[in-house]
Amino acid sequence: MENECRLCQMNGPLMQSHIIPKFIYKELKKNGGGYLRDSTQPNKRIQDGHKTFMLCQTCESKLSRYENYFKGSIFEKIYARSSEPIRLSYDTSLLKFCVSISWRILQDLQMEKNLSASFSEFEQNISAALSTWREFMLGDREDPGEFKQYMMVLGHVKEASRTLPMGINAHISQSIDCGLVRYKNNAAIYAKMMKILLLSPIKKSNNPFGITNIRKNGYIITGNQKINLPPGVCQYVFVDRHNEWQKSMNDISEEQTKKIRNNILSNAASYQASDAYQAHLADIALRNKPLLSK
Repeated sequence: MENECRLCQMNGPLMQSHIIPKFIYKELKKNGGGYLRDSTQPNKRIQDGHKTFMLCQTCESKLSRYENYFKGSIFEKIYARSSEPIRLSYDTSLLKFCVSISWRILQDLQMEKNLSASFSEFEQNISAALSTWREFMLGDREDPGEFKQYMMVLGHVKEASRTLPMGINAHISQSIDCGLVRYKNNAAIYAKMMKILLLSPIKKSNNPFGITNIRKNGYIITGNQKINLPPGVCQYVFVDRHNEWQKSMNDISEEQTKKIRNNILSNAASYQASDAYQAHLADIALRNKPLLSK
């Protein structure tokens, strides 16, 4: 397919670009039972995540370098299953990776005309964010300016002050999701890449999330942290999206349910060593624990 590359803006053949990197879906398949399912068609197994014609080969290769850095320096170390919190240092390649993910999500929403009327008030902010992130990735500016990137490594919910949906820990550690979420008088791009949550406000604000601001260099800390994000973000990303998935799973056929169960039973040892099983145990423990007083 030939068209204008959304990054370099040159005309030529376009690649099918993943919005969320392919290796994250591979990790989810490995840790979650070997198959992927889309909430819109729960009875159909899928092999991969969402892709779209967005980038030329040169720009695809450029962003792939940042993906490879994130995979080797952050993602794989988090999934080494260390039970103790670890401190991971990073350089500017992580910032480039985060910006590339935020840019791809917002670009895809705009290309697919999936920005609802409820976000119309942010039209100028969206255009400014896309332009700023593009310039940063091309090396035409030194930083992403006011469109900052925030990252958090999620752990299991062990206690809560409100009743949470069944399976919340499975959702936190075993789901991949992205989009645009409103909170207060702002909105943010979010990318939930299994245990890793990336947020980027599209209006200037001073760390509204209380989590790590990804700069040109620094470090992030893994391990259980208190989730103290704005209520709008927490409700949508962790509760509403989980409830939507659960609702779609109610439509799964008896045949597919049997296939899922048989797959787990035939790979019992592998499943018991997986994050999916640990999340299941955490959900049982959470269900039996009294709520914290507010």
